[in-house]
Amino acid sequence: MEQEGLLDIQKEIEEVRNKIQRLNEMIGSKREERSASKRDLHHAKQELSSIEERLVFWEQLKTAWNDSFEVEYKRGFYTFDLDYSNNEEKAKAVINEFGHSLNQDTSQLIARLSRVRNDQQDYLMRYSPLQRTIHTDIPDWMTDNSTSFYQSYIDKWKSVRSRDLIEMTHTEKKVSPFKVEADLNQERDRQKVFLDDQDKQLYEEILFHSVGNKLRARIGRAEHWVEEMKNLMDSRNDSSGLHFSIKWKPRTADTEEELDTKDLVALLRQNPRLLKDEDIDSVTTHFRKKIDRAKAMMDDSTEMQTLLQVLKQVLDYRHWFSFELSFQRTGDERKRPLTDNQFNKFSGGEKARAMYIPLFIATYSRYLEAGEHAPYIISLDEAFAGVDDQNIADLFEVVEELGFNYIMNSQALWGDYETVSELAISELFRPQNADHVAVIRYNWDGKKRTLLTNEEG
Repeated sequence: MEQEGLLDIQKEIEEVRNKIQRLNEMIGSKREERSASKRDLHHAKQELSSIEERLVFWEQLKTAWNDSFEVEYKRGFYTFDLDYSNNEEKAKAVINEFGHSLNQDTSQLIARLSRVRNDQQDYLMRYSPLQRTIHTDIPDWMTDNSTSFYQSYIDKWKSVRSRDLIEMTHTEKKVSPFKVEADLNQERDRQKVFLDDQDKQLYEEILFHSVGNKLRARIGRAEHWVEEMKNLMDSRNDSSGLHFSIKWKPRTADTEEELDTKDLVALLRQNPRLLKDEDIDSVTTHFRKKIDRAKAMMDDSTEMQTLLQVLKQVLDYRHWFSFELSFQRTGDERKRPLTDNQFNKFSGGEKARAMYIPLFIATYSRYLEAGEHAPYIISLDEAFAGVDDQNIADLFEVVEELGFNYIMNSQALWGDYETVSELAISELFRPQNADHVAVIRYNWDGKKRTLLTNEEG
């Protein structure tokens, strides 16, 4: 049997039996896997059905939001600077710009809108503004959908499906305020171009002819007056060794669009026919900016001013210049500006001279424009108070040199100085509890003070 291979056959039979056993075990395992796969397939089909249902919902909701956005965009309330290919990009641009406002309470925004309407009612009356509430139709699928999971998203869409719409009557049509604003801005720009041309003609006519002639004449007269003052100050032989001088300095421009006074006056003095267009534009722009700034200040001020007052202020050439007073001591080769710091270093007499001498010379230079027989009269209240006798005598000398007729009053000043050639003096005397004031008169002849009797008075 061994020779016939019995042992090999038995071994093969044993292997077959083991293989059958393993196959039976595998069949059992596969049956269990098949059952699990059937269950997984069933669950997957259920989940797929749910996902498909949700996908349909999200697609429908996206369409609803897209349609709402499209309707709002077509109202023309907002335009984009860039050209976006789809509504999603446009919506992102809106969120980037207005995201801070999207979370505000709608009721608060409506309340603000009502306040603004009430405040501007007088201006809006001609446009007959009308406010009405409009609603977007609810799609049927939202009405038919009763799933609680989706309800919050549907409610959010419904909460913004209505809006308060304001329309105005403009060009006999009902249009949005944005359309009215755009048309008004366009008309304003058109009028501005028209007015700019007319303004230029007006400025040319005023500045280079009627008003310009007066400005040139007055500026020239003022410069001549300042030069007269300077010459008078330079020609004074002051015993104290302190000499004064004055300059009329043109101011610099306040802004880049304005002209320095020096350049402005130079252009105004030229023959208008010889001016270049850019020069005329420079002068026109200068005064336009001045007037605009003055009008803005007028609007901010609580004082009631008229445009005429603004024009007077802008065209007042005295504001175009500033006076600079200088001093020079004998032996000092250079002149120094008389600043507050320098003035405070002066002695009492020097301070008095620094105040009175420029004042007297300025008055005298103005009197030079008077008629040939006009008196040069000045009056001083509390004259030369706090000034010592030596400096008072010097100041009287200045008054005498300039040929003033004067009236001065003081508690202590008599005026009987050697520098005074002749003077009529009146002393007012009131006895205690008297109901009258007595006048005692004196005469100063340059050397002696004499009491006058009633007959002489």
